[in-house]
Amino acid sequence: MFRSGRALRARPLSCPLGPTRDRARPLSRGMITCLTCRRGRTGIGSAPAYRLRKAPTMTIQLSGVTSMAARHILEELGRLFETQTGIKIAFTAMGGVEAARRLREGLPVDLAALAAPALDKLAQEGHLVPGARVDYARSDVALAVPAGAPHPPIDTAEAVRAAMLKAKRFAYSTGPSGDHVKALWERWGITPEMAVRGLQAPPGVPVATLLAQGEADLGLQQLSELLGQPGIEILGPLPPDIELVTIFAAATGIHSQAPEAAARFLAFLTSDEAQEAVRRSGMQPIPQA
Repeated sequence: MFRSGRALRARPLSCPLGPTRDRARPLSRGMITCLTCRRGRTGIGSAPAYRLRKAPTMTIQLSGVTSMAARHILEELGRLFETQTGIKIAFTAMGGVEAARRLREGLPVDLAALAAPALDKLAQEGHLVPGARVDYARSDVALAVPAGAPHPPIDTAEAVRAAMLKAKRFAYSTGPSGDHVKALWERWGITPEMAVRGLQAPPGVPVATLLAQGEADLGLQQLSELLGQPGIEILGPLPPDIELVTIFAAATGIHSQAPEAAARFLAFLTSDEAQEAVRRSGMQPIPQA
């Protein structure tokens, strides 16, 4: 049971961009690949590309949009990246569905960090740089109850089904976890019953908030969004036969004003420092080839 209560003076790189590249010319996919240098390594020895020398005269600040599920880990990753490079990143967190809608409307950000399938679709539609996606974390969805409430068994799919039907109000979120819940209801033939009990959290409102305020007596959301939230107790992830694992990824926005710096952050996501931070957040790091 869980309880919760400057512009950069970069050294010349061994790549076709070089320090004299015309910065008005958009980056091609090949250039983005070269910048990230396949897991953030330069062609010079083994120094990570994101650790190029900082310049004291100016500061680069990147903008980004992220889903609520990844906001805490991305805030920490942004701080670590700034310490390493001097480049600041300001992420705006919102529901994943809302973030995708804003990007389709032309939201001008340097970075987008969402579930991997959402990023792929946005890239196919021309809103993100093709081929720039970097996977950095995976997360389970989990069930939770208000603090002090009884803990129903959830070790089997049948037990989870029974717990949902017994709940007076069942809270769930938008995005991948909400879609997964609805698919389970359909599979189990309980959609009419759960339509009465179901309470979908508004975009940007954590399921934990609904549980803590007594608006629901059982809820499901990404484990990363439930950890550390007051007024709830986490029962655990769904059993293996009905589990949902979400891959979180990031990519460069097509309207980025600082694509080189954005590519450096993407390279940083695969570093040992970043992956250790992912582990501390309750997510699992993505093994790098």
